[in-house]
Order: sequence, then structure tokens, then C-alpha cells
Amino acid sequence: MNLEEWIELAKQGDVDAQFTLSEIYRLGETGPLDPAESARWCIASAEGGHPDAQLTLGDRYANGADVAENLELAVKWYRAAAGQGIADAQYNLGVALETGKGTAVNYKNAAKWYRKASEQGLGPAQFNLGVMLEQGDLIPRNMEEAARWYRAAADQGRSDGQYALSRLYLSGNGAPKDENESLRLCRMAADQGYAAAEAAMGDKHLNGQSVDVNAEEAAVWYQRAADKGNFAAMFFLGLLNLNRAETSEDVEAAIKWLRKAADAGLAIAQLNMGMLYEMGERITQDLPLAAGWYRKAADLGNSDAQNSLATLYASGRGVKQDAPVAIRWFRQAAEQGNVMAQMNIALRYVRGDGIGQDMPEAYYWFGCAAAQESPDAKQHLETAERVMSEADIAAGRALLASRPTRSAR
Repeated sequence: MNLEEWIELAKQGDVDAQFTLSEIYRLGETGPLDPAESARWCIASAEGGHPDAQLTLGDRYANGADVAENLELAVKWYRAAAGQGIADAQYNLGVALETGKGTAVNYKNAAKWYRKASEQGLGPAQFNLGVMLEQGDLIPRNMEEAARWYRAAADQGRSDGQYALSRLYLSGNGAPKDENESLRLCRMAADQGYAAAEAAMGDKHLNGQSVDVNAEEAAVWYQRAADKGNFAAMFFLGLLNLNRAETSEDVEAAIKWLRKAADAGLAIAQLNMGMLYEMGERITQDLPLAAGWYRKAADLGNSDAQNSLATLYASGRGVKQDAPVAIRWFRQAAEQGNVMAQMNIALRYVRGDGIGQDMPEAYYWFGCAAAQESPDAKQHLETAERVMSEADIAAGRALLASRPTRSAR
């Protein structure tokens, strides 16, 4: 049919012709390129109930293509097409419901639409449904079902599904523990350039998971992932290269990667930057900078950084000495199960250092550390029992019985 014939049918209300005409004007291949006419006929076809037009119109409103961007209208048309069984629309509606873009957040309904699209074989929906089922914070956790959907996505050659399934085989959670299968799937995803899988291949070569330990090969994989912006790979690449650096140029290059990861907000990288500046072994010592990096990681909840920052405040190294601030950071770390912080706060309760002396509290924190098999804590606890009064020991044991025993998560 020529353009005039499509126009005539479209004017008569034929929704298929209207959608075809919309595509002709959108692509400009078999007719004139006319975005405004394309949008007009797409709207007409969608309003007439054409499912593909409804999906396309949803995409147009979502992306501001030939129409003004309007996420609410995008959701409206995705919903219409989803209701007619269009898998891509079901997936897009699921994304909108999960992210709250153009509609209220509703995780249960998001999972419902992901499932509908997944059952039609749509890989992105299968992966997203797997993620929701694995995380279990948005919908009830089901690791076996998560593995099933990851496998469905992986079987379509999707690198995200391959890597996700690789993780489950490595942990044995949701799938049988199988390091060789984990390696196979991880390599498949990494060979497609999936950055998280490339970083994981670095981990496998560094730790000898189903492969020989090979730091050089680990560095190659970390480099590939780091070049794609993977923060964890940046950190491990920097740490690995720092440990084997032979020249000042090597050290500078390694620290550059550590700093990139730290600047990106990776708490463990920030902690390590703090340690480097505090120790001054491979870099000029700078205690104020060390405190600054520790504070960044501490604010993100890293308990080792909280303990280190507290130690600086307790001693006045790199910061103004401030016992109450030190206690606050020791307590935050201790409550996360950090053994060193538990020991530190217990000793301060014993001495009344920056906090009122309280032997039962000291006993409690020594007990928390000892419960994590800390030999030093066990020794301190035994010493405390020899010097404490029976009343203080009883009160301390009561605290251990009534409160959670803080263990590292």
C-alpha cells in the first residue's frame, strides 16, 4: 500500500493503519519524516486500543520523543498495553511501580508485572524479578525462585543473569554450592564485558576459587572492571598494585585507584585511605587527612573507620582531643559488633576515661567481645572477674542476659 492508501484507512479509524502511518512518519523511510504527524496518529491508534501503539506512546511520553515528557501518561499507556499482554509494557510498568516514576511505588504490583513479563520470556523482567526475590526487602524472599528466574535470564545469554546465578552457586544459597559452575557462569558474563563479573573473576584469581591463585590475572580482570567504573574493582586493583609496588610511580598509580574508589563513596576504600595517611608507610603521613577519610567511612557506617576515628579523638592525633566524641564513635562501632571498639569502650568504662566509671557496663562489653572469640577480651574478662565485686559481676552478667550480644554482621 502507498502512503495515500494508509492515510485513507487511518482516517476511517483503522487502528492498524493509524499505527502503521505513525511509524512511517516516525522513521521517514517509506514516506516523509514528520514527528508531529507520527505522534498524532500514534495517539489516535493508542486511544483506539492498539496495544503496540499504546506501548510506543508510553515510550514516547517516558522519553519526551515527539511529545512533551510526561511520566504519568507514560504509565497510563504502559498499563493499557500491559493489560493486553504486551511483555515489554508489563516490564516497563513494573519498573515504574518499583521506582515510583510516574506512579506511586508499589513493590507487590511491580513484582506481579515482572512475573507476567517473565512468564512470556522477557529477560530483563526475569532478572529484575530475581533481584527482588533474592533481596527480600521489597517482597518475600525466595532464593530458589530467584535462582530459577536468574537461570531463565542466563539461558537467554544475559550477562546479568549469568553473574547473578554465579553468585548463588558460589554461596550455595538458592542453588547447590558449586564453585566450578560459579566460575563457568561468571566467566561467561565477564567475557561479555559485564563489569561486576569481571571484578568477581579478579576475586576468584586472587583467592584461588576453582582457579590457581594468580595475582597477575586478578589484576587484569580488576583493570577491565575498573576501566568500566566498577568501584570495588578500583579498590582491589589499587590495593593489589600497592602491595606489589616497587617504585614511587607504582605507589602513586595504585593510590590513584584507591582514591577513585574512595571519592566514589566506597567506605572500605575510604577506610584504607585513612589507614595509609595515618601510618605514613607508602605515602607521607597526614593525620588530619587520615581523620577526614575515616570520618567519611564512619558516616557510611563502617565500624573499623568508626573505631579508628574514635582512637584519633581519644588521643588528639590529627583532631582536637575530644573524649565524648571518641566515646560516641566507639559506641557506634561497638554496637555493630566491632571487637576492637567493644574492647576500647569496655576499657574506658573500667578507667572512667571520658565516661563515668561503670564496671557492669565494662563487663558487658568485654563479654560481647569475648563471645566473638577474642582472646584479648577473654583475658580481660577473666581479669575483670578477679577484681570486680560480686555485685558488679552479677550486674554485668544480667546486662549480657538482657541485651543483645553485639556481634559483627
